[in-house]
Amino acid sequence: MATLQVNWRQSWRLITGVIISLMVIGVMIEGVLHAASLPDDFPPPSIGTNYQRFEVQLARLDHFAETHNGVDCIFIGSSLVEKGIDPVYFGEVYQAETGSTSAPNCFNFGLGSISTSTLGVVVDLLIKMYEPDLFVIGTQARAYNEPQMLNRTYYVYAAEHTLPDNAWLRYQRGDANVTGWLIEHSELYQTILTTRLLLQRDGRGYAFESLAQELDSTTTGHVKLSGSLLDVSQPINYDDPHTEDERLMDFLQTYIVADNDLKGLQGVVELHNQPTQILIVEMPVHHTYTGYFLEGEDRYDWFVDAVTQTVAGSDVMFWRTVPDFANSLPDSAWYDRYHMNSQGAVTFTAWLAERVATSVANGNLNPLVDS
Repeated sequence: MATLQVNWRQSWRLITGVIISLMVIGVMIEGVLHAASLPDDFPPPSIGTNYQRFEVQLARLDHFAETHNGVDCIFIGSSLVEKGIDPVYFGEVYQAETGSTSAPNCFNFGLGSISTSTLGVVVDLLIKMYEPDLFVIGTQARAYNEPQMLNRTYYVYAAEHTLPDNAWLRYQRGDANVTGWLIEHSELYQTILTTRLLLQRDGRGYAFESLAQELDSTTTGHVKLSGSLLDVSQPINYDDPHTEDERLMDFLQTYIVADNDLKGLQGVVELHNQPTQILIVEMPVHHTYTGYFLEGEDRYDWFVDAVTQTVAGSDVMFWRTVPDFANSLPDSAWYDRYHMNSQGAVTFTAWLAERVATSVANGNLNPLVDS
């Protein structure tokens, strides 16, 4: 019995010694990582999601806010926002229109195919982290069709859908969990997560590129489109559609406005003036875009009516661009039937900045910078 007791005590001391040693080594590595600079070819620190586009944009925004002493306005939405709004040019036009002493520091947080259900969680997070004066939500019909997105096998849709359940995002929203705390406070844990991504590198594009490469391509989040993917002057050929037309027809012909997406939009509306102003803008689409819907304009208007009703009774403004502004753009300003190219983006950005400046002058929006 005594022998067993001695062995148990020795084993316990050994286990305790190993644990303490590992803790000391972990603290030492943590200190080194805090003091050291990671190589330029190392990806952004991971927060443990499968949605790499979000992680890259978050790293970009963090870098932007650090180098610009904060951020005054953020644009967010799908790839229509990412490609269609130039935040630097917006600031220049806003400054010229308002006579401000400086241009606002603006960032484009475009997130590809993000649905409105997830958008609400991201907007809430970014307001808490950066407190911009203005959040511009660029919206379109496709962002309210979450069930159709989830029916697709494209990995981004599934990754984006699970984003609200991420431990770090839940921690930021007040859910005290160990994993979220480690991601927030431990350089070592972030490095482990990022290294895991490197080992999983599989050629799926920008998701696995380094932060240095990402910042070289854009420091403001805006990605320009050149030229045209298809000839938008030609109507959709339903018998022999262009690949892009076929893809959108498949996605939008059975279009619905999902309750979960409307709930996400309602959450965004409720964030107005806490402390950030919220502005919702319909992203322009070419007049042939409604041809993707089985019931044409009537089905497209379902999305418009849903947004209008959601913001009703609040101070949040919803600015329409279809058909008046959208139809004013020449065919040469379109990359496809729903993305503007760089020519269209310049025109739309100026229109948006001028309207924001007018709203500031009329007292409907607070100034983005000191006059």
